[in-house]
Amino acid sequence: MRRIRRLASLLALSACTFGPAVRSPGYGTPGRLREGQLEVGGGVAVPGGAGGPGAGGPYLAYAVRDWANVEVGADFLYRTWALGYLGGRFTYAPKRDRKFHGALDGELGVGVGAGGSLWCPGDPGRADCDGRRWYDRFAVGAYTGGGAGYHLSFFSVFARGRVQTTVADGLPPTTYGVVQGGIQFRIARHVDLHGSGGIFGTSMTAPKILLQPYWDVGLSVRFDVRSKRRPSARAEHRLSL
Repeated sequence: MRRIRRLASLLALSACTFGPAVRSPGYGTPGRLREGQLEVGGGVAVPGGAGGPGAGGPYLAYAVRDWANVEVGADFLYRTWALGYLGGRFTYAPKRDRKFHGALDGELGVGVGAGGSLWCPGDPGRADCDGRRWYDRFAVGAYTGGGAGYHLSFFSVFARGRVQTTVADGLPPTTYGVVQGGIQFRIARHVDLHGSGGIFGTSMTAPKILLQPYWDVGLSVRFDVRSKRRPSARAEHRLSL
């Protein structure tokens, strides 16, 4: 009986002691941006069976080249964490001018903020067992992942995976992983709406991993912000001739 109680206590501790995530929602289908475009978006991710609100937030992405985006954003979970992140996305889509084409991408980034939870019995709204609230826990982390997709005119399908690890004051390092697949719709040429589902895993101390279903939704809008390039001095000289 004591062993059973001890095992139950360990499982509860593992389930309720965790650091924050750097970036919760997925990104959708690779290859949305062209050089000089700005994307404003956001999303929310919800592990299946979760009784509270989902995690997520807004982001900005700018395409420095067709194959390279810079992304900055924030991730929140109510009364649990708040982090900002900076990352890059690298895309391979050699036939993106066609209506039907495939695309691959890879992402990596870092985040900083506050959050996490140290489990103890009682009201979860109170301070954790060490007397700290979530905003008292400085946290840093990093993420990496990748995706593959296929564009079919205004419709596309994709699969993604991401791994991220965070370290917060007074908590063990926490690793999150997700594998997901979904669909994306393009609306009015500049708006994309995507949704996906998959498996979400959390690990505080390897090899113990807690798995559960996962789903997310996201919305993004693209703008052309770069003005047309002026011809170089050499090109202007040739034109004058």
